[in-house]
Amino acid sequence: MHTAFIFDPVDPPTPACHAPTIAALPDRLVAAWFAGSHEKNPDVGIWCAVNRNGDWQTPRQVADGWGEACWNPVLCDTTAGLHLFYKVGTSPGRWRGAVLTSTDGGETWRDRGELPAPYLGPVKNKPLVLANGVLLCPSSRETGGWRCHFETFSPDLEPLGEYAVPNPDDLRAIQPAVYRRGDGFEALARTRSGSVGRTESRDGRHWSPLETTPLPNPNSGIDVANLPDGRALLAYNPATTPEGRWGGARTPIALALSSADGAWRDVMTLDDDTFAPDGGAAEFSYPAVICGDAVHVVYTWHRRTIKHVRVAFSDLQLTMVNDALDESPAPASEWPTLFKVLGPELLGCLVGVSVSSTRRYLSQTRHTPDAVAARLHFIALVVGDLAGAYNEIGVRRWFERPRKRLGGNAPNAVLVGDWRPEDEGPRRVRELANNLAYSPAT
Repeated sequence: MHTAFIFDPVDPPTPACHAPTIAALPDRLVAAWFAGSHEKNPDVGIWCAVNRNGDWQTPRQVADGWGEACWNPVLCDTTAGLHLFYKVGTSPGRWRGAVLTSTDGGETWRDRGELPAPYLGPVKNKPLVLANGVLLCPSSRETGGWRCHFETFSPDLEPLGEYAVPNPDDLRAIQPAVYRRGDGFEALARTRSGSVGRTESRDGRHWSPLETTPLPNPNSGIDVANLPDGRALLAYNPATTPEGRWGGARTPIALALSSADGAWRDVMTLDDDTFAPDGGAAEFSYPAVICGDAVHVVYTWHRRTIKHVRVAFSDLQLTMVNDALDESPAPASEWPTLFKVLGPELLGCLVGVSVSSTRRYLSQTRHTPDAVAARLHFIALVVGDLAGAYNEIGVRRWFERPRKRLGGNAPNAVLVGDWRPEDEGPRRVRELANNLAYSPAT
């Protein structure tokens, strides 16, 4: 995981900033946020920065609100250019949608003006670009209650339609984040009900009634992106809302991974301080997440700067190991994950089969014998224990490094032949790995 501030929090270009967005282009990253003296003030504009070769360039202001505050920019790359949606108005209940477009990777911007009423564009989170080029934009309104809806636009921003999300339980939800699931779409939303809201659709036009999920939400923004394998990654604040309060703490900020049954599991904490540098309450909020060459997340850091986190897919792969674990062996899901993490030679050695047999079991052209499946599952449990302390290279080296607690042997020297998970040697290996999960120096 690599982290960087887009600009210096000690000497920021503006007193306050919030609500970042990010887009990945072939040769660069582009980020934007709103900033000024204070949220809602008329001097708050839209700022932008470009990252080429790993370094963020000096931010610059690219839009003002014509005497009113700017809010919640959203970047979206299309065949017609890089669009930068944002809102203008004195409050969320009165704002209008506006947009800029860049055809040179965010170096210059063309002002497209305001969107035709009543369209707002994506309110916080990025649109999905559909196969026909249409933008499916997650949106919401805060007039007469909180309500989610979706809007569609052509690549050149011609409005095509608006589609409501039924909300029979009045969950008071806004700022949905949409992603692909199976043959359709699913969206998660910020709510004032203490938990993340959820809706789904087969076609992007007809949405199921909004319902609550087990995911906590302290009335703070979230975002979701699909990984290359189709699973989804959620960036959010896994914090509860105290009873009688409108919201909770916007710390910690974390990533959660979806599973095939729709459940979510936290896999990585990005920031978790309790206090800001000035002694006030910590705030890590309004994340935006995308998957380009890696996972990229940007979020508000104490309203002083925008933080950028880059997570390699290989680092996430280790956390995915735990998704494949169950009380009993599951070779079909454990072979591909462990093959990716450990490689065919080390994996074959650990489970006691040849490299060629490993490949056959992986492709399911040969049934995995029960004894091999038991050893495979045991290795998956060990790797799952190590995932929080090591990257892929570290995990492989851990199996090859001699350990005093194993009598001077390396784990791969203990796990040889036709060993069984209940044998003394493997049990000591598992105990060592479990301890390392909590103390990497052990």
